[in-house]
Amino acid sequence: MAENKKNGDNIASDASESKSTGYGGHNTGQGARPKAAKAQNVDPAELEAEADLEVETDGSASQPEAENRNERQSKTREMPPEIRLELELKATRLELEIKKLENEAAKRAVENASQHMKRLTDEFDNYRRRTEENNKKLKEDGIIEAVKKLIDVYDTVKIAVDMTNDEAAKAGMNMVLKKFKDGLYGLGVSEIESEGCTFDPNYHDALICEPAPEGVESGMILQVLNEGFVINGRVLRHAAVKVAM
Repeated sequence: MAENKKNGDNIASDASESKSTGYGGHNTGQGARPKAAKAQNVDPAELEAEADLEVETDGSASQPEAENRNERQSKTREMPPEIRLELELKATRLELEIKKLENEAAKRAVENASQHMKRLTDEFDNYRRRTEENNKKLKEDGIIEAVKKLIDVYDTVKIAVDMTNDEAAKAGMNMVLKKFKDGLYGLGVSEIESEGCTFDPNYHDALICEPAPEGVESGMILQVLNEGFVINGRVLRHAAVKVAM
């Protein structure tokens, strides 16, 4: 009896321990609490070790891909000699074509520059000729205007000589007239040939017309009434003449 009672007490004690520890078959919810409590007390060093292990695992998984990539690159570099030679020939031909195009472009540039220089030279020559002609014409126009006024003075002095009866004064005035003519000739002025010549309306002005004397052809100039002058082919003044009809 005493042993049975002792055994019953042991069974009751075990049941109470099972109930308190949550290992009973009827209350499973209470058994999860000791595990959660245990997880909260995990050492942080252990968690870090587990994370490093996961990283190493991922790296070992990607390592074959890196090896495959390196292998493909090495295969690309290690071309067959025939393909490499063909590529080198193509590159050489391209370089020759580029040099040829560069030489042609340089040649065209030189030709264009030469043509441009020739055009500039021709334009400058034309400009220089035009400038010289304009300057020459301006110079001649200035001389003509001055000479026309001097010719009026010459006519006045000549009239004074004809009206003077004093031989000494007349000789002095004739010297002045000669010097005057020499000055005009020095400016390029020349006297129009008239007496004994055929009448030319481009150089002569017929003030008097009379019947031709015996032995004189019609249209001949009988007398010069007033000298005419030209300068470089340009008429300054027509010669006033008497013409035979």
